[in-house]
Amino acid sequence: MPNINNNPVLIAMIFAAVAMGMIFFAVFPLAADIKEAASRIGVQRGEIADYDFRIANARKFMLFSKSQSYGLEKAEGVFADSRMPLDLINSIEAAAEISDVAIEFLPSLPQDPLDGWPFVKIEINASGAVPAILRFVERMENGRYLMEIESVDIGLSGVAGDFGLSKVFAVSPKAHILSKVYAKLQY
Repeated sequence: MPNINNNPVLIAMIFAAVAMGMIFFAVFPLAADIKEAASRIGVQRGEIADYDFRIANARKFMLFSKSQSYGLEKAEGVFADSRMPLDLINSIEAAAEISDVAIEFLPSLPQDPLDGWPFVKIEINASGAVPAILRFVERMENGRYLMEIESVDIGLSGVAGDFGLSKVFAVSPKAHILSKVYAKLQY
């Protein structure tokens, strides 16, 4: 029988087998755990970078809103209050009075809540001279509130009358105006 102490190749092979066994049974399972931990760290780094980006954007917006607060407050004024549109109605009546147009508000259908940005539909019958009606429409569009004139139908209506020996036929322009006024978001 050969002496184990004298054979260095045999000792090296036994040592290599023991080392490989230790690596396979002790270190190899740790490698899977290390890989999983590294993956979790990568995901967390991505989330941290996303949070940092959001925080930076929030800080930029805060600085912007502080510097632009006057403009933002003025911009808020272009939206009508859909719950209490009294200021809106008063501004439309004032535009009609300045334009020398008689107006009549018509009831309109409520807005579908899933129809995007909230708005108030306004239907108006207006009577007066055609240039006055057009000035009224222009004043509505260029008024304080963000408004979209959807349609303006101008026609003539006549009234016949018998006044003694002569018959009188009077023609007056009338308009039907359909508009949409954008409203404030209600929370």
